[in-house]
Amino acid sequence: MAAELAIATLSPHTHPERLTLLEMMDNIVKATDLATIVLNDVLNVQHLQAGTFSFASVPFDLVESHRQVIRLLQYQMTNKQIDFSCHIDESLEGVTVIGDGNRLKQVVQNFLNNACKFTPHGGRIRVLVERLPQPQPATESDQEKEKEENEAGHTKADLQGEYVRVRTSVTNDGTVIGENERSKIFHPWKQLRAGEHHGGGSGLGLAICKDFVEKGFGGIIDFTSTVAGTTFFFDINFKVHTSMLTDSSTPTPSIIGRAETLGGVAAEMQTFTHQLDVEDGLCELIPEEFDVMVVDDSVMNRTLLVRILNSFGMNCVSCENGQQAVDMLTGVGERFVKCQIVLMDKEMPVMDGYVATEKLRANPIFSGHIIGVTGNALDSQVSEFLSKGVDEVITKPVKSSRIQSMLMQYGLLKTEVPLLWSPLPPNRHTDNTAV
Repeated sequence: MAAELAIATLSPHTHPERLTLLEMMDNIVKATDLATIVLNDVLNVQHLQAGTFSFASVPFDLVESHRQVIRLLQYQMTNKQIDFSCHIDESLEGVTVIGDGNRLKQVVQNFLNNACKFTPHGGRIRVLVERLPQPQPATESDQEKEKEENEAGHTKADLQGEYVRVRTSVTNDGTVIGENERSKIFHPWKQLRAGEHHGGGSGLGLAICKDFVEKGFGGIIDFTSTVAGTTFFFDINFKVHTSMLTDSSTPTPSIIGRAETLGGVAAEMQTFTHQLDVEDGLCELIPEEFDVMVVDDSVMNRTLLVRILNSFGMNCVSCENGQQAVDMLTGVGERFVKCQIVLMDKEMPVMDGYVATEKLRANPIFSGHIIGVTGNALDSQVSEFLSKGVDEVITKPVKSSRIQSMLMQYGLLKTEVPLLWSPLPPNRHTDNTAV
């Protein structure tokens, strides 16, 4: 079902002259999107109210988490010709904090989605990520020290072994929230009247964000709304992960940065060679190079993903289970391939996506990005997939727009291209499945 729905997002482009078909398919896609959002929101609310929702406590890059969300929504803002700007406090660059990074991104994405929805064509959206002073210390000596540090300005060195208090705010010049509707904002199942005229929604998004900020981070969330614009913001006091702070003089890690932390293999991995024992000694096996590997036991899902990837000019290889992927990416099997991105399905025979991801992360030969792909949109399931080592998780049905954002995020695609269905180009895909 997931693959058929995803194909529905592409098929209207195949027959652009059939206006009725295009409108029908567009309505199907919109209805499916809304149903998925509502279902996920309902499940999240149930877990939060029951106290069974679990929050992760892992290191994540605070600034990069914000930038990932912004990149996802750039296409939407460009289509509406929105005047967008973002300012991030320089002292927060490279700072790694402890918490549930995925829940933080969900809150930021909700703020930005709402801003895009309510901002008129050609309007303005402003994002501000700023460092706030810590609460007033208890003793006079601590107060003097705090005053001196504030006067000296914030630096990364100030963060060693401390907390960093951050405010993220999203401001747009769209609809003003009236006094009679302010009580609805963070209340479950309440939908603003303006929202009913902008595609509706579950009425749960901001209520979930409130729980994420307050229960997951111990922060505060609020909003202001005047004729000058509406601003949603949250304040969170993050614990800084000192062992992972990036010094301003340290260059940003490259795509093989993860491998370099495994010790003693960086030089070998940059050449992507693999040594095999043979009777006459050692021979060097040079891998076949592809942009993306698709790992899925469903022929239809593999075909769909490869077609989407090919439409963006990607050279792909595919296989039908995790064992094949591990063998190919580590040079154990008959073929040895190098891929920058692996799209890894979760549920597969022989070896599932969880086990395959763990094996790849444990092998210093592999240094690419792994993107989990699953039809299960429950936050608990997504978090479990992330805990196995995937960089992020995308849910089925997979859309062309989501794949395009992913390719741009990881540097395989430099500019946006029209989302059109295209025939499978020759010699752009190798299927490693058994015939």
